[in-house]
Amino acid sequence: MTERDPTPPQPPAALDDGLVEALETQDSETLLSVAEYALSLAEWKESLAADEASPSTSQQPSPESSSESPPSVPDRAVVSVVEIAGERYRYYQWREGDEIRSETERLADE
Repeated sequence: MTERDPTPPQPPAALDDGLVEALETQDSETLLSVAEYALSLAEWKESLAADEASPSTSQQPSPESSSESPPSVPDRAVVSVVEIAGERYRYYQWREGDEIRSETERLADE
């Protein structure tokens, strides 16, 4: 049998004193539930941050932007669908040497 340490663990310095006091008054079952919740909340916040850091979905090819591009547009072009004044357009953008080229194509009414 191992001897129990009589000193409680020290909280991280970043924790608010009121939160520390509230946690210290809880039983072990509640503390385990709080720990599970805190881990879930941290993972959720990290996923939000990852979503914000990734390119916006408007820059990702969508089903309607996956159709064949005009002959003058190279296959490597980035395609996005934009709406301007109620009209929808497919916008192609690519690099040729030091220049950025683009072409816009109006989408047919659905």
